[in-house]
Amino acid sequence: MSRENVEVVRKGFDAFEQGDMGRFGEVMDPQVVTYAPEGWPEGGPFVGRDESLREFERLQEDWTDHRIVMEEILDGGDWVVARFRWEVTGRASGVEAVMDQSAAFRVQAGKLAEARFFWKHDHALAAAGLGRLPP
Repeated sequence: MSRENVEVVRKGFDAFEQGDMGRFGEVMDPQVVTYAPEGWPEGGPFVGRDESLREFERLQEDWTDHRIVMEEILDGGDWVVARFRWEVTGRASGVEAVMDQSAAFRVQAGKLAEARFFWKHDHALAAAGLGRLPP
């Protein structure tokens, strides 16, 4: 089952990167809970598909261009951990930025049930029960 969970996460990243919010919503459980990384302007959590999609749509509005570079994706059974680089260009400023992030996704019945985003990879691993935070 976990190989399928990795594919669910990959489909979600692909749909978001392409700006296909309809397809992105299809991989989300109606009760999905999404947590932004620490210090994110909109703190969340974002509860439910509609609220989560609104936040991702808002993110799309901030950038004229964005690209996700997947660096690593780990199969943890019910959890999938992804390390990625998000390259963006600001819509208003034209400034280019790169955000290195990791996320832990809990997949249930073929849908994203929980998404937790982090600035540090070890935090995503710990959230997924695949590691411990350093002392």
